[in-house]
Amino acid sequence: MWVMDIIPFSLGYPSGRFLALVRCYQHVFACAPWRQWQQCANPNCAEGPWGYEDRAFLEECEYQHCGLSMVDCWPDARMADFVRREIDPESSCWIAVDRGVVVGFCVGRPTTIGCLGTTIGLTPGQPAILPADMPVAVHNRIAVDETYRQGGVARALFRRFLAYFRSRGLDLTLACVHAPPILSPVLPWFKRLGYRAVAKCGDGRMVLTRPLQGLVV
Repeated sequence: MWVMDIIPFSLGYPSGRFLALVRCYQHVFACAPWRQWQQCANPNCAEGPWGYEDRAFLEECEYQHCGLSMVDCWPDARMADFVRREIDPESSCWIAVDRGVVVGFCVGRPTTIGCLGTTIGLTPGQPAILPADMPVAVHNRIAVDETYRQGGVARALFRRFLAYFRSRGLDLTLACVHAPPILSPVLPWFKRLGYRAVAKCGDGRMVLTRPLQGLVV
């Protein structure tokens, strides 16, 4: 049985909590659709990476490829740097904790439409989607460990995220999610909530928006 707490997180928290969040990021990225767990140590190899779902194959080849031992896609130091870049003093970061283990997270930050090029890497040359000075709550990432999915954890995280930005008087929320060929598990969820696609990030993610008013999760 889950014993779930939804709590805020910042980089000023104890290092043990940060490491638990790093572990959650690693587990999420190791599952479908990303499957970024193990990769070939040969930088010129075009195969892989492989995720948890590929354990049978990995065990069969004894975690060897191109005559080399496979390596982690996201070593601790690399993932820690990635998480630090996602969370800054202006960020709203919420984590789901089950008996001390971080099993989900939701990260975003306030900005303005005019600053989206810096915040999310909006593709250069795209037309302005809204007035440049309009404040917006940018939802950058939400994820739940595979074991805890379909249990309302993502909804609980997102409610806290929305409540935080409503308390700051923001009227618009924006989400960046992966579209095919790497289909984010949350894309259908956002569409059911009434988000609509308005642009594309430089890394290929879709930019979805909808007003905060009337948004019920």
